[in-house]
Amino acid sequence: MAPFAAASLATKAMIVASAVSTAATLAAARQQKAIYNAQAAQERLKGRAKATEYKNQAANVMRRLNETLSTTIARASVGADPLSGSALTMNNFAISEAAGEYYTSKDNQVLALSNADTQANIYKAAGQQAMMTGYADAIGTASTGFYSATRLTPMQNPATQGIYS
Repeated sequence: MAPFAAASLATKAMIVASAVSTAATLAAARQQKAIYNAQAAQERLKGRAKATEYKNQAANVMRRLNETLSTTIARASVGADPLSGSALTMNNFAISEAAGEYYTSKDNQVLALSNADTQANIYKAAGQQAMMTGYADAIGTASTGFYSATRLTPMQNPATQGIYS
């Protein structure tokens, strides 16, 4: 007779409960990993949105610079050479300021993507850790359940049946 078939009802119930608990532990670990993966995807999405904001900010800097240069040249062309003297000084200053703002926006765009990717990787690692912890917990749950079941009513070893009874 197979060892499980010979076990008492209490032993069978303990083994089944242990198996169900083990399955629930693994399901919880998979769910936790899915949550972390969703958070990682959300972080990447937020990073892309922030990077797009910085890209738009850089484009607006260039648009404002174009407007400023056009205005300065138009005003200066009324009475003098638009590319000399104070008009040239104003244009050079506007270009200098715009370049600083533009490159700051571009740097922020890169940083937003990088920071989002880093945070997403942290969430991904947490998901992997949740799975590893789930596997360890499941093994512990199964082992404890089976050990407890065998302590409740020891299963007989077919090789020794009849020798000790």
